[in-house]
Amino acid sequence: MTQATDPTTGDVLNRLDRLTTAVEAIGHSLQESKLEARVYQAETTQKLAAIDQRITDLDRRMDQRIGDLEKRIDQRFDDVDQRLDRTDKRLDTQEGRFWGFVAIIVTALIGLLGKLAFFPSGPV
Repeated sequence: MTQATDPTTGDVLNRLDRLTTAVEAIGHSLQESKLEARVYQAETTQKLAAIDQRITDLDRRMDQRIGDLEKRIDQRFDDVDQRLDRTDKRLDTQEGRFWGFVAIIVTALIGLLGKLAFFPSGPV
């Protein structure tokens, strides 16, 4: 009976050894998986930080470009306002000349009509 029990006990021990080895391998594999997950998480965190930094840089550059564009637009508006002011002054000057010319013509016509009214036959 001892011989029949010994191979069974030996088989059980062999199986236990194999199971222990398998469990240890699974534990080791699990540890490696955890480490890989932590490394992946760290890499992902670094990538997200890099993306965040790029977005921040883009925001700063966009704000700067928008500010520069607003300055240029304001400068253009100021230039247009100055040109309109100069044009208004020129128009005022031209308008003054025009009304002066009209006044001279009206005065000449009144003078001519007055001469015809008071001296119909003309000076002799």
